[in-house]
Order: sequence, then C-alpha cells, then structure tokens
Amino acid sequence: MLQASSPTIGWSDIYRRLGHDRNDFEAYAALESRVLAIVRSTLRHNDRQLAEDVIADTCTAVVMGLDKARGPDTFRGFVIGIYLNTRRFYLGQQTANASLEGVDLPDAMPAGPEHDELALLERCVSELPPRERRALLLRFFRDAPYQTIGKALKVTENNARQIVHAAKTRLSACARRLWPKGRR
Repeated sequence: MLQASSPTIGWSDIYRRLGHDRNDFEAYAALESRVLAIVRSTLRHNDRQLAEDVIADTCTAVVMGLDKARGPDTFRGFVIGIYLNTRRFYLGQQTANASLEGVDLPDAMPAGPEHDELALLERCVSELPPRERRALLLRFFRDAPYQTIGKALKVTENNARQIVHAAKTRLSACARRLWPKGRR
C-alpha cells in the first residue's frame, strides 16, 4: 500500500459519495489517498506496517462513523480527528509494548476473565456477521496476520484489516449495549 494516487475527488465529494454509498470504491480510494498524505507528513519516521494499520483503521472508522460527521464543509476536520485518535492509539501500543522489554514478569499472572465477561464475549461474538466473526477469531484467537486472514476470506490484506476493525467496533457496541454501566 502506501502509494498515493492523485486525489481527484475533493473532501466534500468523498463525504457525499460515501454518504450515498459506503461501498463506493473510488470515493474510498480517494479517502485512503488523502489519509496517506496526512500519514506521510506525520508518521514518516515510523515503520511501514504502523502507517498501513493507521491508514486502514482511520478509513474504516471514518466510513463506520460517517453519520457523526457534520457535513461536507467539516468532513476534512472529521477525518483528521479520527486519524489523530487512531495514531495516538497505535503509538501508545508501541510505547506499551516497548516498556515491557527487559522487565521480569511475575510467575503468577492475574486470573483470566470472569465467567460473566466470557459469557458477554461469547454472546457478542455470536452476533457478528459470519465473515467478521471468522476474521476476528483468526486474528485474536489464532494470532493470524492480516495477510493470512485476507487469504482465508478471499479479500485483500487491507480489506482484512477493515473487516477486523469493523468486528471490533461491533463487539464494543454490543458490550456497551449489554453492559451499559460496565463491570460492577
């Protein structure tokens, strides 16, 4: 990925077209191209995989949250806001992972999830569409890379990332719906 095509569709046109058809390939490609340009200016010193993850998750979050955008005039700012949140998450993950290097972990790790938490997870996973469920299970229970998930689902690696992200978004929504006040 990481190859920008010249964006021929403007921000407001991307907003309108995706608002009309969220599967509009040309509008999505233009969105990816514009996010890539932002990534190149702010993440140029980070690794390629991180940049690709940030682009895929940003674009997916934009499309999934398009109803929260306030209109074509502010769409660019909406996308940048989602990008900044996504970048912050990924850079935080890198810092968290790096901070464990060289640290001796205790022999006894904390207990796993409680029974009610597992029941919630099982119920929410069962509500996922089959393709998202399969992608999620491959990613988080088999530790499969996105390339493997893409092959299993017969989609591109980038689409596999989008499918996993969509599954995570649905899981979060399900958990909030079933446990609106969280763990008590």
